[in-house]
Amino acid sequence: MKRPLVSAAVAAATALLAVQASGPAQASSSSSFRSTSNPILFVHGYYLKNLAGTSKVDAWVSLGGPNHGTDSANSCFDTSCTEMRIGSNFLAALDSGDETPGSPRYATWWSPCDTVINPDSSVSLSGATNTQTTCLSHTDLLIDATVYAQTRDMVNR
Repeated sequence: MKRPLVSAAVAAATALLAVQASGPAQASSSSSFRSTSNPILFVHGYYLKNLAGTSKVDAWVSLGGPNHGTDSANSCFDTSCTEMRIGSNFLAALDSGDETPGSPRYATWWSPCDTVINPDSSVSLSGATNTQTTCLSHTDLLIDATVYAQTRDMVNR
């Protein structure tokens, strides 16, 4: 069976995932990721599951990710949107079997006020630590101090 083509968005995300931090990633001078970790901040699991990425990643984090699809993707028609739709062939293949393969630590954060990822339950993965945040918008998940601290602590374990 031929491997399905991966959209430019997923391919770009995979390339970002393959880059391992050579030094600490910092949001401020007072709190940082330790350089001994290989932090990967939200990228879909394609790299981990299909490209042998589990041996290269210590921690996988999803901040409001469409891990099981989102109905927001129904409003556009490029490849990245069709792959993010609930029930798409791409996500069905990706979500089949173990959702958290290998030894990386997996964690997701989702907000009941995120209007981009619908339904909210799309973010959670079986086998991951799934955390509901306070009422945050989709983009606020990236800048909220509490989510940042929880993510930093998870990656640094």
